Amino acid sequence: MFGFDDTGSKVNFTWQGFPLNRYRHLFAIPNLTSALVSSLTIALVVAVVATLLGTPIGLALGRHRFRGRGSVDLLMFTAIAAPEIALGAALLSLFIVMGVPRGYWTVVLA
Repeated sequence: MFGFDDTGSKVNFTWQGFPLNRYRHLFAIPNLTSALVSSLTIALVVAVVATLLGTPIGLALGRHRFRGRGSVDLLMFTAIAAPEIALGAALLSLFIVMGVPRGYWTVVLA
């Protein structure tokens, strides 16, 4: 709520008002707009890919016994159990060591 507060200083302990003038020209900043578009497209691509891969894997793990099932379970558990910051740092290190140019697709891949 204090992000919407009309204050003249950095420290504020009382509510001063509810102006929206800071957000009126939010999309006038080109870098912010392109970052928002990139974030939304990455989210859409990743959601579609995760759904297309996760549904058959989940159905296979739930309904069938197959060789490598334990490995798939372990891989899925490590993705859930690993903290996102550590996983992101490890993937960044991997991309740097392998000489992969970092950008939009490395974020999607990560």
